[in-house]
Parts: sequence; structure tokens; C-alpha cells
Amino acid sequence: MACSRTQIAKLIRKTVQKVIAKKKLDLDLTGVGSLSVGIVLGQAVNLLTIIFLTRYGSELSIALLALFTANLAALAPLISLRFEIAYVVAETNADKIAFLIMSFCLSLVTVVALCLIYIFDVLPMQDFEGISLASFVVFIVALVLNNLILFGAANLNSQSAYIKMAWILILQSVLCLIATIASTFWIGDLGAILGLTFSYFVSSLMYFKFGATGHFTIPKLVDLKSTFKKFAHYPLISMPMAILNGYYHLVPIVFLTTVYSATEVAAFFLVHRFIGSPTAVLGTSLSNVLLKDFSVMGQQGRQTTFNKCSLVLTFLAAVGMSFLFFLPESIYELLLGPMKLDRQIFLLLSASIFVRFVVSPLTMVLPAVGRVGLEAVWKLPSFLILAFFVIFLGDRSNFTTFVFQYVFLDIGLYFLYYLLCLIVVKTSK
Repeated sequence: MACSRTQIAKLIRKTVQKVIAKKKLDLDLTGVGSLSVGIVLGQAVNLLTIIFLTRYGSELSIALLALFTANLAALAPLISLRFEIAYVVAETNADKIAFLIMSFCLSLVTVVALCLIYIFDVLPMQDFEGISLASFVVFIVALVLNNLILFGAANLNSQSAYIKMAWILILQSVLCLIATIASTFWIGDLGAILGLTFSYFVSSLMYFKFGATGHFTIPKLVDLKSTFKKFAHYPLISMPMAILNGYYHLVPIVFLTTVYSATEVAAFFLVHRFIGSPTAVLGTSLSNVLLKDFSVMGQQGRQTTFNKCSLVLTFLAAVGMSFLFFLPESIYELLLGPMKLDRQIFLLLSASIFVRFVVSPLTMVLPAVGRVGLEAVWKLPSFLILAFFVIFLGDRSNFTTFVFQYVFLDIGLYFLYYLLCLIVVKTSK
């Protein structure tokens, strides 16, 4: 079995290499390759973490982890102001330091606001079983650490230190596994989120240890204002769109916690963790490189690279879906253990995830050509449409029916996003 898997992996790798070679893809493939090694090893360890949770963790612990990670992703842009993207393209060290200071100050304000929200109990998800003061405190800590990781990764990316980034990804995954095992047996339902938070803590330290560039000067208030004005389109335009994007993915999780049980929340999360995490991390790594390359390319170069990347990503997505479709039932049992998940639900959610995998990296063309405002053309209506559907039209009695409705709508909306980016590529100068 191991031999056949190795042969399949080699065949896929050779096929992708042929496609890339044939199309002469104009990318920093060394950077993608270095990150890919870290991604593959890190995701292999993450897979072990999830397999452990399906056997020794409770459905509630997995559901808590789902809420935990979804809210982190939704709130991260609010704290970073999307300056982690500006950090990569900023030319002066003073601007980069200003990004860090503004983000740190905003993180303090956000923490205070979240504490008030928790105290007055205004969110529906606070009624979900397992939400407690302890889980809230852990979330606050993880939110701040996640922001540090975003800027640490941006710093290494700006230095093209892809090998260091890969090592940190591996370290974070290993620490998450070890800490999750220990805390699950010791604490119980909070073990999964504690393990993840501990890995965030160590990773944030490693990012700044590897990325430190020497002494720096604290900028004055007038310098902060100047930097903000220069890069204002990131917090004023890109940030709201990133928040909408985060809540776009958070909406179904919140809906499931208020209508269905921890079992359905865990099932939804497990598919996105098994399939979504590897594709998302790979897509994010490619996005980092595309952002850099799209920024320096001319119109013809961007259009050519966009089309070639679309081809390669679509090919990879088709291979992934074909592999899952022919996967035997025994593999599902191996991954999920005693937790039962309908194969149809697994495939439906996977199809939606692979469509995002194809489209998301290509959207980097928008900030690269200074058209971040166009994100609103897709993200705001899409969020409103999805939220309206989930709240008023989503099936509340049959989980499979709800998943089918959600996936059909999600794929349609992402296809429109792709068409928007294609139009920008063809018309931007």
C-alpha cells in the first residue's frame, strides 16, 4: 500500500512539473518549493493531531476548536489592519515598525472590547455548551499571538527567507500535537485549543528570532500618521473585506452551533481540517509569492501568469477530488475513528474547499495592482447572500440538505469572484 502511494505521489509530481515546464510558469518556484516542504511535513503532523482528537478527544472539544479557529480567522484582519500585506511591499524599515505599533495598539483596544462583549453576554454563540471564562481567556491570548505570527511571517517573506518559514511551520505543528495530547488528557475539552495556543506562542517567538534585523527607532506620532496615510487603502478597504471574508466562513459554524449539536459542528470542522487546512496553507504560500510577483509584472506578464496558475491549480484540484472520490470507506474510518461522517457530506464539502483552493491565490492580483476596493464587489454581496441564506433559508432539520445548499451557493459565489479577477487582469495596466 505504501509503495503504491509513493508511486502515485511521484506520478502526480512529475505531471505537475511537466505542466509547469510546458507553460514556463514565471514564479519564484524556489520559494514555493521551500514552503511546500514545510507545508507537507507540517500538515502531516496536523493530520496526526486531528486523528488523535477523533479518538481521544470529545465531539465538544472538536466543536470548540472549530469555533476557536473560525473566530480567530474572522478577527485577525481587525487587529492587523491588513498591514501584514503592506509589510511585504513596504520599502522603509520605519513604515514596517509603524505597522507593528499600530497593530499592537489596536490589539489592546480589541481585547477590551471583547471582554465587554463577553461580560454582557450579547453573542448567540456564548450559549453554546463548552463556552466558558477559561475558553474565552485562551481565545484572547491566541488572538494576540496570531497577530504576531502574521507580521513575523510577513517579515520573513519580505526577506525571501522561505526556508526559515518552512521550519517554523513544522515546529508549530509538532508543538501543537505534543501540547494537544498532553492538555487533552490533563484538562479535557479545552485541550485542543490550549495545544494550538501554546504552539502559537512558541511560533511567534521563533518568527521574531529568525526575522530580527537589528535596532530600530520608535516612530513619532506624526510618522505613524504619515505611514497610515500612505498605506490607508489596506485598513480602509482591504481590512473590511478581509473581515467579511472571515465572517463569510464563520457564518455556517455559528449557525450550526445555534441549530445543530456539537456532532454536526465537529463533522463540518473535520472535513475543513482534513482537506481545507492542507489546501489553504498551500494556497496561502502561493498567494505570498503571487502577491510579490504580480506587483512587479507588467500587464502581459500578469495575464500570462494568472492563466497558467489557473490551469495548474485546477489540475491539482481535479486530482484531489478524483482521489477522494475513489477513496475506500476504510480510509474514512481510519481518519475519523469512532466519529461517524457521511461520505456524501465529506465529498460535498471537499468540492467547495477545492474551488476556494483554485480561486483564492489568484485574488492576489487585486492588491498587487492597487484594486483592493474591488474586493467589495464580491465579498460584501457574497457575505450578505450567504448570511441571508443561512439565517432564513438554511435547512434546520436535515444536516445533509443544509450542506448541499451551502456548497452549491459557495461554489457559485467563488466562481463569480474568479470572473472578477480575470476581468481585472485583462484590463489593468
